[in-house]
Amino acid sequence: FKRSIVEVEGGDAPLQFAANFIGTEDQSRFAIAVKRALEVLSKAPAAPGEAGSDMDDWLATPVVKECDTLAVGSSKGFPIWRRYDWALNALPDGKLIVVSGRMTTVVSEEKRAGEKDLVDFLNKAPIAMHWLSGTGHVLWANETEMNVLGYTAEEYIGQPIMNFCPDEKELVLEIFKTLGSGNTIKDVPVRFRTKGGEIKHLLIDSNVNWNTDGSFKHTRCFIRDDTARKVREARLSEMAHREKEVSEAKSVFVRKTFHEIRTPCHLLSHLLSQFEEVSSADEHERDAAFHDIMQQVNRLNRLVDDAVDAALFDSGSVPVLSRYPFNLF
Repeated sequence: FKRSIVEVEGGDAPLQFAANFIGTEDQSRFAIAVKRALEVLSKAPAAPGEAGSDMDDWLATPVVKECDTLAVGSSKGFPIWRRYDWALNALPDGKLIVVSGRMTTVVSEEKRAGEKDLVDFLNKAPIAMHWLSGTGHVLWANETEMNVLGYTAEEYIGQPIMNFCPDEKELVLEIFKTLGSGNTIKDVPVRFRTKGGEIKHLLIDSNVNWNTDGSFKHTRCFIRDDTARKVREARLSEMAHREKEVSEAKSVFVRKTFHEIRTPCHLLSHLLSQFEEVSSADEHERDAAFHDIMQQVNRLNRLVDDAVDAALFDSGSVPVLSRYPFNLF
């Protein structure tokens, strides 16, 4: 025996219930029963024994017999199609309809055992799985998925999938559009929200199970944790950023080094031209010019040595350092 309460206010809620849980061939009968339940309510007497009321009509509860129904079962169950007799009663406020059902399908013990094994296999699979209805409601999810997100079956199943990925509403709508066109999606990254509010990066593969008349039955979604890939991408991005900084610093160093080399080169060129002029002059002027030339040559050598040492450090090597005495005063 099952009982559900369907909200009438909003217009299409009973039709959504039928679309999600009632077989396509029986949905029209169910819709007629909903309408009939509201009509019966409108004929209810304001008070017992009120004249002019059609008590027999009022007491006639609309019933849909042998209705193909998607039975969700327990929190660890799996949606299975069964035949139900449904009785519909509108509450006095006219906003809610109580749908009470009794299963008429006879299931053998052997079949129940087989279904139990299948349910256990799907619920404890090492990959998260769920079904979504054509309206985007979670019809079923296995234990793996609920453990990943931290929800109980009561908190998760039956809710719009949008409630669990509020950061990806446009993407979810695009996914449904793609699936509704008969396509299969693979490795689509979607950000879900756990019960604690944390973002969970997941990859989704999905396609649609269609009814025989071509209408949307439910999705078949397989979900994998994408956190490791996101971490790798973040690390690679950080490494690329650091390499870019090192490359820019190296470029700055090279520019400054060549700028420093250019100055003594100009001085050397000038001193050499002067050296030719004083070569025939007295020995003192020649020695002074030669000293200046050697000073600039040594400066160039130091710049080149510094550049070589920097290259060694950059490659992970340690240059051989020479020790020289010097005076601090």
